[in-house]
Amino acid sequence: MTQPRKFVHSNFGGECFPGDIAPYVFLPTDAHQVEMLVGHWDTARRITHHYEYLIYTGTFRGTPVSACSTGLGGMSVAIAIEELAPLGAQTFLQLGLSSLPDTSSETGNLLIASGAVRFDGTSMDYVRPEYPAIAHFELVMAAAAAAEQLGFPYRIGIVSSMASSGAHIKTGLHRFLYDHTDSMRGTLNRVGVMGGSGEEATLFVQSTIYGLRAGSINGFPFGRDGENTWILTDLQELENRVMQAGLETMAVLAAWDQWKKRESVPYITPHLPES
Repeated sequence: MTQPRKFVHSNFGGECFPGDIAPYVFLPTDAHQVEMLVGHWDTARRITHHYEYLIYTGTFRGTPVSACSTGLGGMSVAIAIEELAPLGAQTFLQLGLSSLPDTSSETGNLLIASGAVRFDGTSMDYVRPEYPAIAHFELVMAAAAAAEQLGFPYRIGIVSSMASSGAHIKTGLHRFLYDHTDSMRGTLNRVGVMGGSGEEATLFVQSTIYGLRAGSINGFPFGRDGENTWILTDLQELENRVMQAGLETMAVLAAWDQWKKRESVPYITPHLPES
């Protein structure tokens, strides 16, 4: 008798098992960004490459870590979290490049999300829209500490997780997307919302509901030319910066977690600077 077929993504196509996923998980958008991260680890082994999900597990500065590419958008990251959490993942850090709604950031800034506007669509399938999409405060603090240590410019604030890229091109077929999203992007910009990757809102909602920790760091890749037109900057250099910040963030967080365990305290807390 034929056995019922499991969901196609179950355990990433049946190729991922308990023990294959570490508690600390990087969630870069692109598979090649996983390879960038792995290049800095102490040890690494390839687990699987199922659909858009390229997964490695290893150690970084002695801490067990995993990396799983998510592809673009809320549905993709939602599947990743649903599969990773039962296999042992407890802390998630999304890494990538920002889209355009932010017009106040300088090129190359790291955008550390404290929360996200829920224009993603997928998070609505989990809970009603009044439920906030909030990053875990320890991830926000660890990302800021990492950026300070590395000397990278950064901003902390609300990001926009839009279901589309919110195209800023007015010509050709793009005009339909532009016309529909222009007012949305304008409103976000006026109230100080930073650019986002599109995955943060789903990730934050899922993680809060499931009692997990999640954060996000994205690089702002846009600059302006002499005619005040948005242009892309050196993406490879910016990606390197984002990945470095992500690695340092996870190292900071792991050190804090060890301190909390020794001191038997539930959270890391900020201290006033010495006068």
